[in-house]
Amino acid sequence: MGALTAHSGVLFHHIRSALHTFHFGDVRFFFIQFGKVSLAIHVIMDGYFALMAMEGDGQMGPAELNLRSAADKLRQEML
Repeated sequence: MGALTAHSGVLFHHIRSALHTFHFGDVRFFFIQFGKVSLAIHVIMDGYFALMAMEGDGQMGPAELNLRSAADKLRQEML
């Protein structure tokens, strides 16, 4: 799991940098599908994000709703 979160953090940084370069604003949520795994990543606050790994194609809609709820609760606990 450590490798998954480390690689996701690097990927998140690159996506965030690209979007800032093109003036699209900041990343809040993204979903990636590759091989046998799908990842949903939701920003909690600067430098922190919640990650959900799913087998297969995953379900983007339910994943986003569940991850947003978890990220909101984590953000409140961190404040």
